[in-house]
Amino acid sequence: YRGISEYFDPGGILLADPPTGLVARRINATTVELDFAVAEGADAHRVYVAVGGQRFDGGTAYGQPPVRIENLNPETPVAFRLHSINVAGEGWGSRIVTARPSARPAQVLVIDSFDREDGWVQTQDNRKDTLLHHGLALWNSPHAFDSADEAAVVAGRVNLQDYEALVFSFGRES
Repeated sequence: YRGISEYFDPGGILLADPPTGLVARRINATTVELDFAVAEGADAHRVYVAVGGQRFDGGTAYGQPPVRIENLNPETPVAFRLHSINVAGEGWGSRIVTARPSARPAQVLVIDSFDREDGWVQTQDNRKDTLLHHGLALWNSPHAFDSADEAAVVAGRVNLQDYEALVFSFGRES
C-alpha cells in the first residue's frame, strides 16, 4: 500500500497506522474505557464493538483517548477494535482488546504479548485477536477482567499491582 501510494502520489498523505498501547478497562457495570497511543497523523478513531463474541458493529467515530463506551450489558464480555482516521480515510484495525463490564473491580488483566511476525510466524498466523479468545474463555468464570497489549504495559498505561492475576498470551512467540 505504502509503496504504490508513494509511487503514484509522492509526498501524499497516507492512511494513519492503527493505535497501539491499547487498554480496555472496566469502569462500572455498563461502561468500559479505552485508552491508547494515538498514531502519528490520526485525527479521530472509529471504535468497533462486539458484545459476547458476536460480530463487530458498524463502528462509531470518536476523538482522542480516552474513549468511554457506555450502556453495555453487565457481566457480558465485550471486544473492541480501533481504526485511526485521517484525511486519507480510515486505516487498518488495531489489535482486539476486551473487558467485562461489572460492578466488581477487575481481578484479572489479560495481556496480548503475541507480536512475532517473521519467516515462521506470518500475518495470517497472528490475527491480533488473542484477547478476544481469552475474554470469551473467561466468560464463564466469576472474575471481572480488563485487557491490554504489551505496548501498554511497557509504556506504563496499566498498573499491574491493581490486579490479582496477570495472564500473558504469547501465541507462537517461542
